[in-house]
Amino acid sequence: MGITGLIPFVGKASSQLHLKDIRGSTVAVDTYCWLHKGVFGCAEKLARGEDTDVYIQYCLKYVNMLLSYDIKPILVFDGQHLPAKALTEKRRRDSRKQSKERAAEFLRLVGIEEARSHM
Repeated sequence: MGITGLIPFVGKASSQLHLKDIRGSTVAVDTYCWLHKGVFGCAEKLARGEDTDVYIQYCLKYVNMLLSYDIKPILVFDGQHLPAKALTEKRRRDSRKQSKERAAEFLRLVGIEEARSHM
């Protein structure tokens, strides 16, 4: 996912800082990254089709952290799919579907440990 080579490219123009150093600023956040990481905390529930908002609470934790430093977050989500990436998007969709099916099968037949790698 993402743009190949972006992190090293951006890294050249970045520096480490503490949030207090940018108090009063506005920042844009790739919210799908937070959602993706938050899903790890509730992958089993999602694989079982159970209701959960753990991934949303994960995002809100970081939003609230930014707000506590008087930093205004702008939550950015992906836009429309690009026609040039149609094949890539289809492959990703198919892969997610296949992994979800495998996880459900492993949960049903073998157990949670074996299913986790597919969640």
